[in-house]
Amino acid sequence: CGAGVDLALLRPHLAPGARLVGVDKMAAALAAGREMHPFAELHEADVLELPLADGEAHGVCASRLLIHMPDMDGALASLVRVLRPGGAGLLCEGDTRAMQVLSASDSVSRAAAARKAVLESLVAHPHAALKARDTLLRLPEVVTNVSIAASTVVSFDSARPTGADELIVSTDAQLLEQAVRKGMLREADAAEYMGAMRREPGAPTVVQLTTLFEVSFTKV
Repeated sequence: CGAGVDLALLRPHLAPGARLVGVDKMAAALAAGREMHPFAELHEADVLELPLADGEAHGVCASRLLIHMPDMDGALASLVRVLRPGGAGLLCEGDTRAMQVLSASDSVSRAAAARKAVLESLVAHPHAALKARDTLLRLPEVVTNVSIAASTVVSFDSARPTGADELIVSTDAQLLEQAVRKGMLREADAAEYMGAMRREPGAPTVVQLTTLFEVSFTKV
């Protein structure tokens, strides 16, 4: 849920009067979401303890959640629990192997590899989408119509990052700082990478490829 961006995207596709319920553990994000999306019910809760009754939801959507969940099985069970029979589930996740930064600069390439290594050490499930699909396929008595789709976003914008892209660049900086502290990367390589990401004059050209996965299923 976070600030409710996905709720706003879902709203136009729902029947009039449908309830939109969002759940997140971050109070600050929920507060921002309540201001931006007064049409939605936003709750501070854990996915393992969703504030919904068994079979109450017609559909569930979890975005960029499972990659952070140590108890993925428990999270999936909770999402399935609140679905009514015939209800639809959608899981939107990435895969750290499917995030690439291409550059002719060896410094940028080294920094990109170090960034990925640090990220994989921090998340619970670097390959969350594929693991979730495998888990659901082992539950034919509970869910059916399990499928996966992928789309790749290619970015080589020459403009300086703003908004959400600026947040990603800020996250990159934090990951590279950790890599430098751990001795995985030289400060000069990190600086060249950040210059490229910020589209600074004279910085190396970079092309970013990010593959996003959608795992869908239906409750039996």
